[in-house]
Amino acid sequence: MSTQGMAPQKCPAGHFQPFTPLQSIRDSLLWLVPCFVASSLLAFFASLINFFGLPFPQVAYYLEVFHEHFYNLLPFLIGVALSSRLCMDYDLPRPPVALFALVVLVVILAQLDLYFPDTYNFHGIFGFIVPFLTVPLMAFLHRRGFGRLVKSNITGIHVRDSLNLIIPGFCVLLTTVGVLQVIYLLVEMLPITPPALDMVEEPYSAGLLMVLLNSLFWFIGVHGYFAITPLIEDLVAVESGLLSGGLSFFGSFVFIGGVGATMSLLIAILLFSRSRLYRKLAIISIPIALFNINEVLLFCLPIILNYRLLVPFVALPMLNCAVGLALIQQEVLTVHAGAMPINSPVLFNAWISTDGSLMGPIVQVVLVLVGVFLYLPFMVWNDRRQANAHVQLEQLNATFSTRYEDIYYLAGDPVTESQVRRARVEELIDRFRAVQNLSFKMFYQPKVDPVRGTVMGAEALIRAQDKEGRLVSPGVFLPTFHDGRMMKHIDQWVFLEVVEQIQEWRDTGHHLVPISVNLDAETLADEQVMKQIVKTLQPVAEFIRVEITEEVLAQTDAVAKESLALLKAQRIAIDIDDFGTGYSSLSYISRFRPDAVKLDRSFVLNLTESHGIRLFDSVIEFAQSMGLAVIVEGVESEAELVHVRRHRGLLVQGWCYSPALPPDGFQEFMKEYLNPKPERIKRLGTASAGGAA
Repeated sequence: MSTQGMAPQKCPAGHFQPFTPLQSIRDSLLWLVPCFVASSLLAFFASLINFFGLPFPQVAYYLEVFHEHFYNLLPFLIGVALSSRLCMDYDLPRPPVALFALVVLVVILAQLDLYFPDTYNFHGIFGFIVPFLTVPLMAFLHRRGFGRLVKSNITGIHVRDSLNLIIPGFCVLLTTVGVLQVIYLLVEMLPITPPALDMVEEPYSAGLLMVLLNSLFWFIGVHGYFAITPLIEDLVAVESGLLSGGLSFFGSFVFIGGVGATMSLLIAILLFSRSRLYRKLAIISIPIALFNINEVLLFCLPIILNYRLLVPFVALPMLNCAVGLALIQQEVLTVHAGAMPINSPVLFNAWISTDGSLMGPIVQVVLVLVGVFLYLPFMVWNDRRQANAHVQLEQLNATFSTRYEDIYYLAGDPVTESQVRRARVEELIDRFRAVQNLSFKMFYQPKVDPVRGTVMGAEALIRAQDKEGRLVSPGVFLPTFHDGRMMKHIDQWVFLEVVEQIQEWRDTGHHLVPISVNLDAETLADEQVMKQIVKTLQPVAEFIRVEITEEVLAQTDAVAKESLALLKAQRIAIDIDDFGTGYSSLSYISRFRPDAVKLDRSFVLNLTESHGIRLFDSVIEFAQSMGLAVIVEGVESEAELVHVRRHRGLLVQGWCYSPALPPDGFQEFMKEYLNPKPERIKRLGTASAGGAA
């Protein structure tokens, strides 16, 4: 009943992974978080110097200049970071492609300044757009060998990759320049005048529209600040009216903790969420959220494209904006323009932007608390998908119950892994729902003495049938149980079924033979489950054998001895399954003292070669010299059986005698093979219903 793990597939060389724009934007923005914080600190210290009138005006000036230069460079930083991230998706060499994307961005911005001199405020948007145009196009040309200058590795891999990108890069650059020329001609033919907002006469309309657009852009993964840069520039230029506080007002009283006013959400998560993952993400997010930066929360909770949090994410900043403007109108607050940059620390920014008035921090705290209760019901709704996901397997008397946070909590970096892990858990839940209606039964595959021609035992194998009565391969459902950490529940059910079957056979006077049952690593490692299994086996212990693969012993070496000691105390025989297939078989024989070894079919397949025959004979002789019984598994042909019969004392399990049979079919087989007859060897042919071993 062993299963194969489901490891994530790597992208083959020369092919790119699925296009994931939101993940690429998320990663590139997270890479820039240190730059955002550093730049905000520069502006913050400059504001402190000016606010307290410290005798360092030159220092404040240079700090403000550095901060301004950072925002001038931000489109290029975003372009390089996003291009580097996309190169990972498209399996391209990062340094040359990222630098080339930077060159394309410089050319495009220069063209914009030439053709459209009033579009400087849109430079930030192109930092996001250009990589999504250049990198996929270069990948397309590069994969098809277009313009390949060097084909051998004589020049070295890095030199070869760089040279082979020259012609694709040049074509991309020409294409970009041509597209901008076409756009310029279209704009000249169809001039478009964007609507203007009156920041002085219509502060509520202008402010609420800015907040709404910023939140909606962020919700779909687009950097709202750059998307509405023209409006922000108009806002900064306002010198009178309710919005004269500019970005200080929005940073202190609207976007508290970042876009969506997520400081309230962070507090709601820490106080009320039952999810360890959410609380851990909140703790990670708090240090940078104090500077109104919340990319970690946006992309990893996530808030981006999460319809459960859309309403408070959009409504709370708009509520804050309306309340803040009303308080300014009532002269409860007085916010001064330029006093604080938008990424200044929470509470402190409210105090500074209101010229040291305590009313600023008080209003900010009240707004945060109101936001907590606004976010709370939506956070609880979102929290429910982190709750237990139950899939009841009624026949097995077991429930698949796993928590999302159980999967995430052990992640080394939940920021980069949470999305992938969530998808895996949801896929696992779907797999459990697909198998929950299967009907599970126990089949028995005979173990026959090929010399005497009599049944000496059987292996119990779990089988499943769908609603139409068709047998379902164990490869369909066992990996699901394994990945869901349900194997110990399955093993308990199997042992219980086998014990009840043996008792039924005994009560009805049927001949009894030892029945072997597989034991999984998860079961062997659980002391309490092993004690329950041993208690279950006590009434028929003399008719039970336990099969454990070498792989299981390798995984549970530290606890296997104690569990096997419990079995041996009840005189339950221990067999090593898949003997000699990849682990240190000799050391396991020494440490665990098994009663028998079971040779894998790979030994039988090699009987067509002289080397394989010698190996088979040597393993048999070694095992028997150690006093171990030997079972040969997977014998299917008469030629294989003839060779196996050369050795005395072996048992054979395979289709040459019978597939796995239902209980009644197994007893019918037993009757035919009950009396020892050395000349009897079952002819090959089809057998009664059953599945592959």
